[in-house]
Amino acid sequence: MAYLNALQDGDVFRIVSEDAPTMNKQLAVLKTKGLETGEDESVIHKSYLLKWGALSTGYRHFAFGYDGIRTAVGEGNKAKRVCRFCGRKMPEVTFKDVAHAVSEGLGNKLLFCNEECDKCNHRLSKLESNLTHYLDIRRAMGGILTKTDGMVPSVDGRGFVIRGDKNNQAILYIEDDGLLKGKDLSQPNVVKLETTETVTHQGIYKSLCKIVIDLLPTDEMVHFGETIGWINGSVLDSELPPYLATYDRESISQPTVDLFLSMHSGTEPYCTAIVHILDAVFLFVLPEVDVDKGRFKSYDAIIDHLAKFISPYGGRWQVEDASEFTLASPWSMWEVLPGDPRVQIPPKTDPVFMRYQKPKKDVEEEVFPSFSPEGISVEAVSNVLFERRSSFPVTTEDLLQVSVNYRKMVCLLDRGTSTARFVFDINFSDSANRLSYFDFSFEAMVKLEDFDAYIKIGDYFCIDYHLRDYMLEIVMAAADEKLQGFTKGTDLAPVTLKKIMDRRTVRQLYYHVSLGDGRYLAVSDAKLHNL
Repeated sequence: MAYLNALQDGDVFRIVSEDAPTMNKQLAVLKTKGLETGEDESVIHKSYLLKWGALSTGYRHFAFGYDGIRTAVGEGNKAKRVCRFCGRKMPEVTFKDVAHAVSEGLGNKLLFCNEECDKCNHRLSKLESNLTHYLDIRRAMGGILTKTDGMVPSVDGRGFVIRGDKNNQAILYIEDDGLLKGKDLSQPNVVKLETTETVTHQGIYKSLCKIVIDLLPTDEMVHFGETIGWINGSVLDSELPPYLATYDRESISQPTVDLFLSMHSGTEPYCTAIVHILDAVFLFVLPEVDVDKGRFKSYDAIIDHLAKFISPYGGRWQVEDASEFTLASPWSMWEVLPGDPRVQIPPKTDPVFMRYQKPKKDVEEEVFPSFSPEGISVEAVSNVLFERRSSFPVTTEDLLQVSVNYRKMVCLLDRGTSTARFVFDINFSDSANRLSYFDFSFEAMVKLEDFDAYIKIGDYFCIDYHLRDYMLEIVMAAADEKLQGFTKGTDLAPVTLKKIMDRRTVRQLYYHVSLGDGRYLAVSDAKLHNL
């Protein structure tokens, strides 16, 4: 009644059945908005069908955020909720917080997930910061205010900062002797703005996929168990489908999400999503979906499929490597127009740059002597266990797409004995991680005659990555001999441990370092070598 009572003479609204197809709902919104601008309904209708008509068949379409209506997906009764990300329910976990499907820092005021517990909500916020920081410049200049204080986000960059003025309007401050040095400021100039934050493409992709998991119908979760495991970090995959992005589109304050579930699963990816945030649009398929069976990982395998979704938008799209996990700083190309009140060019000594110029305490990189493998050898491979899980033949093609799950990958370093003891527990499954082929576990003892040359244990711990790589190489070669004792002459014979080691799997290694007083230090290689 509050809505109806607020209507004025001449206002127009439409009543649409909740059970109506998404297309009907979107058309109702577009046509109602069109009345304000005097657009002809038939023109709106024709334009919409040209853009989305071809996708109305063959897919179940779910759209969110376009209609200004608050939507909370999932079980409304807290007592009956099961968290989508950990599988737990009350009283093991709580559902007190409001879980935003898209981060509030990206402008989301409408889209929520009921089935995300407080622990997972807090835990996954760090993951979501990849997407938030990736769009820092756009959200600051686009007027998306922070949740904590309602102010313009502060952005620090290389040669620039963004700060809110006294009216809480975003101002881009560029150092006078940097990005625009020597430029004719009476003409438009395009500069590259690179922030000091770091993100990964895989982190951005996971953030986007997490949005989809939050908004999918509850009964669809049965297909996305491995996807959720991958988002959580318990499922590893060295090959992921790329995601596409396009920028400088119509800027919107409320993010929108379109989900398309294929009715022809098996011939194309089951779940495709379009996420529109500010002026950026992301197009991607979800990985690790059970019905996809690992068939849609490469660019070549999905580009024809994605072309159907690119067509309505047109324009240029960037292809991003979602498998890339190395840290990098986000950047944007920004056009500086003469007389733009949102851009100021003060000297580098201006107080506005003070936080940016504040020196950071960096951890110095340890300098090791030139690496030599002399005196490094595998003393023994022990506690070897092999268990075949599949009762059916595994083809060579299946093995080319094998998923490798490292359930344990530990290196125990002991200066007292000058040894490194490796403990591995590995599972090999099909590409979708649904069918398990075999388990293999072992321990390997490596003797290091000159332990202290490449490993430092004291006020801090570090290890030369050349030593790490060499030890893993000889350990895997020694373990392969044991594995071949079980698989030789069988359909599993093509699998070798040495082939599956790459820089993405190395990051799963954990060091347990004996400090000599009964205590141990545990640290991941990813943190140690800043992967």
